[in-house]
Amino acid sequence: VMMVMRLKLPVAHVPGSRPWLRLSRAASTEANLPRDPRDAVVKIFNTRQRPGWTVPWQDQPVESSTGSGAVISASLGRGTAKRRTVLTAAHVVADSRYLQVQRTNDRFGGEKFRAHVAAVCHETDLAMLHIDDEQALEAIEPLDVGSAGELPRVFDKVRVVGYPVGG
Repeated sequence: VMMVMRLKLPVAHVPGSRPWLRLSRAASTEANLPRDPRDAVVKIFNTRQRPGWTVPWQDQPVESSTGSGAVISASLGRGTAKRRTVLTAAHVVADSRYLQVQRTNDRFGGEKFRAHVAAVCHETDLAMLHIDDEQALEAIEPLDVGSAGELPRVFDKVRVVGYPVGG
């Protein structure tokens, strides 16, 4: 599963393109270089159990899958403050029983954080996850979500980041 993100990057910006997920600010360490957007990508571990469509009184066996998500800053309800959440595809979290999120910089470590689905729309294949440990994503600079007018069109160049094969 891959998260397709259209990013506004000074190094690889395509003239005339409209980014829909972009860096919120160009954090730099040396010579004002933009930060790597892959730092905002997380790996999602889903323990799921699909319903039995042919025999509705029985569930299918428990299975696990992985996917990708992007850290964004969003409000998860009216009157609530913005906080870091994970934007992902709805099919990544479908039929979930237990969700965990692993930060990119923890890929070779084992630290995973419990997550819950905060919102899901299967028609658009989008979902937002709430992380139980609010401090887990604090060190990650969130990506901004562009407006609807900035969505990529057919044949637009996009940059793809994530974990397409569970890596």
